[in-house]
Amino acid sequence: MREEVVVGIASACSTTALVTCLLVLPSLVSLINDLHDEVITGLQIFRVETDSAWTDIMHIQKAVSAPSKPRENPFNGVFRQKRQEFKGLPDYCQCEPVKPVCPPGPPGPPGQTGNGRSSILSSTRHELREMPNWRIRTSRP
Repeated sequence: MREEVVVGIASACSTTALVTCLLVLPSLVSLINDLHDEVITGLQIFRVETDSAWTDIMHIQKAVSAPSKPRENPFNGVFRQKRQEFKGLPDYCQCEPVKPVCPPGPPGPPGQTGNGRSSILSSTRHELREMPNWRIRTSRP
C-alpha cells in the first residue's frame, strides 16, 4: 500500500508538470515571436536613420567641397592607389623620369673578321657531323 501512495504522488507530480509545460510553452513561443518582431522593427528603423544620415553627410560634403573639384569617393583613402595614377598631381611634379634625347656618337672601331660560319649553332652541328658515332636528328619520330 505504501508503494501505491508513492506511485500515485509521482504520477500526480508528472501530470502537473506536463500540464504546466503545455500551458506555458505557447505563451513562451508567443513572447519570443513578439521579441523577434520588436528587434526586426528596431533594426529597420536603425537602417532608415543611418541611410538618411549618410545622405545628409554626402550633401554636406558636396556643399563644402569646392565647385571646381569633382566629388571625391570617400573610400579612396582606404584602398591603395595604383602607381600610374598621376592625374591629381600639380603640373610641376615629374613622376616619370625624363628620357634623354642625345645625338648619336661617333662610329666605333671595326670588329674582327669572322671565320665564315654564320652562327655558333652551325659550327656546333658541323663539329657533331665530323664525329663518327653521332647523328643529328633533323625530323621528329
